[in-house]
Amino acid sequence: MPVKSKAKIREHMMLARKLLKHFYGNKNIRIKSLSGGLSNYVFSASLPENELIVRLSDKQEKITGFLKEQWVVERAREYKIPVPDILEVGNEIIPVPYMVVRKINGEAATDYTERRQLLHDMGKLAAKINTIPTNNFGNVSDWSENILSKNNTWKEYLHKELNVMQRLNTLIKYKMLLPKTGKAIKAHLEEMESWKKKPTLNHGDIRFKNIIIDKQGKIISIIDWENCTSNIAPYWELSIALHDLSIDEQEHFLKGYGITPAAYNKMAPFIKTLNILHYAPIVQKNVIKKKFEKLAHFKSRINGSLDMYSF
Repeated sequence: MPVKSKAKIREHMMLARKLLKHFYGNKNIRIKSLSGGLSNYVFSASLPENELIVRLSDKQEKITGFLKEQWVVERAREYKIPVPDILEVGNEIIPVPYMVVRKINGEAATDYTERRQLLHDMGKLAAKINTIPTNNFGNVSDWSENILSKNNTWKEYLHKELNVMQRLNTLIKYKMLLPKTGKAIKAHLEEMESWKKKPTLNHGDIRFKNIIIDKQGKIISIIDWENCTSNIAPYWELSIALHDLSIDEQEHFLKGYGITPAAYNKMAPFIKTLNILHYAPIVQKNVIKKKFEKLAHFKSRINGSLDMYSF
């Protein structure tokens, strides 16, 4: 991940200060830079009566993601999902997209050691999120007034937005798949095309980094809804949520979700198919950057070489 220059951080800190002064007046505002993503600048702000988080982006198109996140968070709140309190989203007051969020008094679950109950609770909340009804399939759904970019059917989403065949061909082109794996994915995709299941809300990244807990390990907020989609659950949700968990951790998550081993055995081929296809853009980037050692590790993962429990 490229390191942001100190000059750029100072420039965006000044924009964050200007934004907060617009809303709160010329009060004593203390701002501190936090780590952000590739295009986000994130700051904590202390005011006499508020503790806030300000997210800014250099990419103007990010306003769409911020507006989507604001709408979806309010929808999830209606279903008693613990979510952040987003106070403001826009790009009018300063020349970059911004989001102002009330600071949550907790910490990310990444370093929490007592994970069994936490994973159970994460699975339970994922199941609850996946009961929220939506319309259409993919990233553009109820939150947007757009019409042309919406996918009316699951099959349309698979081919127009997810581009499953392009992803599969990328993995085949760069020899990331054993022949039997490629054939299996094709067969699973053919079956998935015929699904008539209704879409629901999927968070799309329920992992420790997006879970805020209190000192007792209780989940007090699920953050970062930018990757949420209107999709088929639990297949989409689990293809990402289970991705980097150990086998024991996966079992605790699935118990919390309410999925029995027998039920999961039937779902597994399709969840694995989606998980493998998620790798295609990452593989493409690493090919361009000629990171061959990393590609070799991806190939081991994708073809099950690291699976210690089956052949």
